[in-house]
Amino acid sequence: MSTAIEAEHILEQVEQGAFGDDPRQQLNRAIRLADEAGADEVSYRARMLMTDIAHWVNDADAMLTSFAWCVAKHDSDPARFPIATGEDSPDLLFQHKWIAGLLAGNSRFPAARVDAVLDDMERRFLEAGLSRNGVLQARRDVALDLGDLDAAARYAQERDLTPRDDYSHCEACVRSTDAGFAALLGDEATAIRLWEDIHAQDLSCGEEPEYADSQILLALLRAGRADEAMAVHARSYRVARTNPDAISMVRFHFEFLAVTGNVERGIDLLERHLPGFVVDQISDQHHMTVLRSIAVLLDAAVDAGLGDRTLRGSRSENAARLFGAEPRDYTIAEFGEQAWAAAERLARALDARNRNDHYLGRIGAARALREERYDVPFSTAEAFAPAAPAHPEPVDAAGWVREARRFLSGSAPERARTAAERGLETAGRDEAPLLHAVRVWAALAEGDDERAAAAHRERVAALAAAGRTEHAEVESRLGLLLMGCAERSDADRIAEEIDRARTAGGDASVLADLLITHASLLVEHPGSGDADAELALAEAREAALVLPDEDPDLLWHSVLDTHLSTLTRAELFEEAAEIAAAAVADPRAEALELPLARRILTVSLASKARFAEAAEAAEALIADAVRTEDPQLIGNAAMLAAQIYDDLDRPREASARAAFGVRTLDRVGMAFPGHRHTLASLQLGAGQPQEALENFQLVLDELRESDDQETAVLAKVASGLGEAAKRCGEYGLAYRVWGWAARIAEGAELWGYAAAASLDLADLLHEVGDEDAPAAAEHAVELARRSGVPALVARGLQVAGWIASLGGDAQGLAALEEAIATAEAADLAERAADARISLGRALLALGRTDDGAAALRAASESAEAKGLAHFTVLALFYRASGLAASDRAGEALDAFRALADRLDADAEPELSEAVGRAIADLGA
Repeated sequence: MSTAIEAEHILEQVEQGAFGDDPRQQLNRAIRLADEAGADEVSYRARMLMTDIAHWVNDADAMLTSFAWCVAKHDSDPARFPIATGEDSPDLLFQHKWIAGLLAGNSRFPAARVDAVLDDMERRFLEAGLSRNGVLQARRDVALDLGDLDAAARYAQERDLTPRDDYSHCEACVRSTDAGFAALLGDEATAIRLWEDIHAQDLSCGEEPEYADSQILLALLRAGRADEAMAVHARSYRVARTNPDAISMVRFHFEFLAVTGNVERGIDLLERHLPGFVVDQISDQHHMTVLRSIAVLLDAAVDAGLGDRTLRGSRSENAARLFGAEPRDYTIAEFGEQAWAAAERLARALDARNRNDHYLGRIGAARALREERYDVPFSTAEAFAPAAPAHPEPVDAAGWVREARRFLSGSAPERARTAAERGLETAGRDEAPLLHAVRVWAALAEGDDERAAAAHRERVAALAAAGRTEHAEVESRLGLLLMGCAERSDADRIAEEIDRARTAGGDASVLADLLITHASLLVEHPGSGDADAELALAEAREAALVLPDEDPDLLWHSVLDTHLSTLTRAELFEEAAEIAAAAVADPRAEALELPLARRILTVSLASKARFAEAAEAAEALIADAVRTEDPQLIGNAAMLAAQIYDDLDRPREASARAAFGVRTLDRVGMAFPGHRHTLASLQLGAGQPQEALENFQLVLDELRESDDQETAVLAKVASGLGEAAKRCGEYGLAYRVWGWAARIAEGAELWGYAAAASLDLADLLHEVGDEDAPAAAEHAVELARRSGVPALVARGLQVAGWIASLGGDAQGLAALEEAIATAEAADLAERAADARISLGRALLALGRTDDGAAALRAASESAEAKGLAHFTVLALFYRASGLAASDRAGEALDAFRALADRLDADAEPELSEAVGRAIADLGA
């Protein structure tokens, strides 16, 4: 294949969207191949497309380079290199609208150069017989970029008097930029009106209305429309975050979250999008505005006491270029200071070029946001953030030993080594061996075998100096094998040392150390059969028995973990739980972290349905993990606690701990889709649909972008996403998601998933009054029957029967009766009770009041006999409501009063309130 043909093939694939959202790498390859072949027409098409794509991802360097090349080619031969190479292809004149603004955003381009570009653009538009409308919009935008607000107003006025054509900016963009201009002038009422126009007229384009939504947030707050602002934030962020240049819009959300007190959410979003903040040599204005918004958020984080936290993603080449420093990790406070400094430097440079103080004024306005606060929580979730325990600097060697071991437990070897070295400065001969052991473990964890060997030689010498001759001799013979470096091939050698130690009957701690080393080898590298597992368990038990009370190397912790590991591997969970319970109650546990023992105890209690005790144990596990400062331990402990609180039917506490767990794991790249799906499901159960919707969407996006696209998993996540969207009132999203889930599941013949999604879809269509609801319900029933799952069949029949009955079709009653029979045959008591209520309501809807009232009374009696209190009172409520709707006020009033006497207001607050209103209305 010639290079020209290959370039053409790549270009066609890019044009068809074969390379996703950012195909610049493939386009560069096509350009290189076309240039090598001298295929200028192909190269022209590729560069035209590169200009378009670079614009959408804010790659100014690529955009200017490709645009300049194409303009030169067009001017050299307009016929060969036309304004546009096809009907839907990139357009050189349209691209002109972007270039002047790009130059205006960089202080190194003089204003005269920017004006010249605009003049050239206007000349080309007029020569092509086009309206000046698009040119005037570009001039207005550039005037804003140059800080000339008076000129911007004049150009906007002239634009409005100039006819539009196909080269005008789209209506959505015009309204959005006008709204931004109005807000800049302090006329936020006009900004809001223009924003409302965008939605009233359903205007949209590539970045709208999400850009307009993002920039209107503060204006809505100041107008007293805080709840609406929060809803707009949630909706627009979900769209903006997927934009190739997301941070250009998300920056407004940083400011919004700062002033509304949602700092933790703001930091989560910043850490999510900071890697996408691309820095180039051109986009000074873009860099400045993003940095300004970041700084506003980080100021709020500092005020909230988070300044010392490390900002994930701050160690990057982009940040280094902005700050003029080497890449390093920054705390929130440090990054905020650097962001303000860089933003002010860029603002001064732009103002110097523009000969005004426009951008420094904007910096001042942004700094003033620190004093502007609104109490508008994003989430109704309970806050959960366990307090980090105080760790005062140790005053003696024993204290440094505990500190060093804590750092090792938290996978912080460098800090452990430093602590050990500090301890050695004052250590006596009894503490020195263990401190040298920490140095060995730290060096091994850091991959420095040579330093580990040197530290081990010092440990052996320290053991001898402490009079622990036997231990020194064993470690001298075995080298680093007792320090965690043993392989399976070393097992026999260690076994020989075990026999020698047993025969000698000397230092029992040496025997315990050898036993757990050998047992760990057998567990981690088992042979065939059960012999190794049985021997490992026997050795772990023996180590626990022989370990002396005098424990200079603090082996108790290691012996305990080995004992527990071998027990769980052998599936002796009850014995493991007993050992764990004893361990956490042991006085030695006060100075140590025991995450494995606490986790085993927590799981054991939960497995016995002792959930209240399990929750208490889980809280202790979280506290223990926090002491280690290991994010993975902390996050996993919080997720376990969340599941236990869910079992306790305490959804708000469950979602709070899951949110904390996912946030903690996310900061070290260990938050997997399963974690976030658990969080989203718990948030949905806790009545937090906005939060759930965002997390379900994140999970679905991640799964669809990965290689793991198992249809059942996708359908399950989509089910939750659809339910969250429906609860948020986003019916269009729910419709699309459930429809998609039903299609992919049906295509994969996963009838249960297909039926569930189809039933959700039918319910939704019925709720919004769509005429397709009955057909959708019938199809769902067919899928449910194919699944063979009684619960789905019963639900499907109930939905289909209810929809048919409300539509006046008496045949729906037969479906409801079949739903009741199906549920009862499968012992689905709650489904049967719900279907009985639907049958009674359907009879009422068909005008059969006496039959409906009787059916609902029977439904109540049936539910009461089965101990289903909620369904009992619900049936009575619908019976009384049906009588009232049939103008039988006296009977209805008696029914409501009887119901009020038996209602528990605490258990059924909403129902109690409705009954009270009905009695007041009927008794008036």
